[in-house]
Amino acid sequence: MQNRYSLWWPLTLILSTIAVGLVTFVFTDVVVRPVIVMWFLFICPGMAVIRFFHFNEIVTEWALALALSFSIDAIVASILLYAGMWSPNVILGLLMGFCCCCAIGQVVMTRSFLLSRRY
Repeated sequence: MQNRYSLWWPLTLILSTIAVGLVTFVFTDVVVRPVIVMWFLFICPGMAVIRFFHFNEIVTEWALALALSFSIDAIVASILLYAGMWSPNVILGLLMGFCCCCAIGQVVMTRSFLLSRRY
């Protein structure tokens, strides 16, 4: 079983955010664009939040991450729709920012945990 305080998921979240930003805003004619965008929208927002709960089972973590990703995506889109500012690019940008902030929080939490174990 992997270490609960590993840096793999924050790194994956940041790299996924960079990849989706590149294929959406810079290189828009990439063939794998739908795969990268779906990976980001289906997994990353939920996994960014779920990792703070430290579930012991991987299946539970993945199932909740998938459900929470759909919920976060829908909430962000609904808020912008009701605010009259609906735009797919803005929605994706907000989700990218959300994932980066959560990934940074995970890194800080991991670092503080590892520093506290030394003493």
